[in-house]
Amino acid sequence: MAQDVASVTGACLLVRRDMYAAAGGMNEHHFAVGLNDIDFGLRIRNDLGRRIIWTPHVRPVHKGMASRSRRTVPEEAAQKSYEQGCFDSYWFDVALDDPAASPDVRNRDVPVLAGPPRGHAVAGSRRLRLCHRPIIFTHIPKTAGVSLRERLSAEYLGNTLYALSARTMMRCYDGDRAALTAAKNRLANAGIALTHVAHGFGALLGVDCAYATVLRDPTARALAHREHLAAAATSPVHDTWLAEAPIDEWFRRGALRGNLMLRRILGERPESVGWSGFQDGAFPHSPHFCGFRLPPEVWAGRAEALRSAPEIPPEEDTALLARALDILHRDFCFVGRQEALDAHIAALGAALQWRTCEPPAQLNQAREQPTPLDQAQLAIVEDYNKLDRALLSYIEALPGGFLLQPHLVYGGPHQG
Repeated sequence: MAQDVASVTGACLLVRRDMYAAAGGMNEHHFAVGLNDIDFGLRIRNDLGRRIIWTPHVRPVHKGMASRSRRTVPEEAAQKSYEQGCFDSYWFDVALDDPAASPDVRNRDVPVLAGPPRGHAVAGSRRLRLCHRPIIFTHIPKTAGVSLRERLSAEYLGNTLYALSARTMMRCYDGDRAALTAAKNRLANAGIALTHVAHGFGALLGVDCAYATVLRDPTARALAHREHLAAAATSPVHDTWLAEAPIDEWFRRGALRGNLMLRRILGERPESVGWSGFQDGAFPHSPHFCGFRLPPEVWAGRAEALRSAPEIPPEEDTALLARALDILHRDFCFVGRQEALDAHIAALGAALQWRTCEPPAQLNQAREQPTPLDQAQLAIVEDYNKLDRALLSYIEALPGGFLLQPHLVYGGPHQG
């Protein structure tokens, strides 16, 4: 029967043109021969929150390998090894979350990732390994994380970009020793990580690191955050009363966390439940929404209980802002803004000696436009995010409108 799957073969798939573009198409840079279809499907599911449906009601004819060029055995082995290394760098942890994953995958140790085959340009990995500290990019929801990941992956081929899965992230926050050791080893091998973790994750792993993040206009971020959760078919709130509720109710009931950007910098845990609570909840197949800081009631399938939950007032403690600014100057090598991301990423690339400073592609754009708000609702959103607004204003007022401290990567005093 027709069913949800993690991905389908590129030999027979159907996808809307706008969805294909939103996901960034096939990744020919890292998966020129194999695994490009699996990578594409995982991006559709994890980045765009869409379902992938496999159907038995067709009978295609596939002439396997007919379109591939002739290669020598060593060349093919090198290409396969390289592509497997890239895939493991992106998706190894995510594959463990797939209930249909082979036991061979579940029992396999984290592999030693391969370098690029002959003929591929050497990326920034060698330069990054010369750096004194790895970098953890703290991806705050709806702040161009998908586009940033694609830009980083173009620079750091295969083995130097580590994308932590929800499973690994949440198990680390639970104090799982095996997860902490595996993540520490992967980060040490990779040098740069991009995930929904908060500041302080490096200390949790026992890794001396620098941090980086991208901020966004708080109101625009909150609207996109709410729209993503309400519209995505795999979202835990998609079929609940929250999907139709006005945005002020989301803040009052805790479905949207006020000042989320500030809270990630202060080190607030990215999710309200642990890994076991997530697995035992009502949405064990939606790990790509871990990090959006949803209430425990939502993960448990009891979103209705939030209707009568006590209202959460806006945050008034301005001392939190001062603490966050101290952390930024002490531990963050880069804080950019989505509204000027091209220029800010170019400056970061120059500081880290990237091969090119091309702007990140604008991906994950195939969403319905957020519902327009009246002035009263806009005022409520601003009230719940006034510390985020002050944080963004501070960064905007810095030279160039962003924070760049490369000495935190290459050396200098640090307490990560």
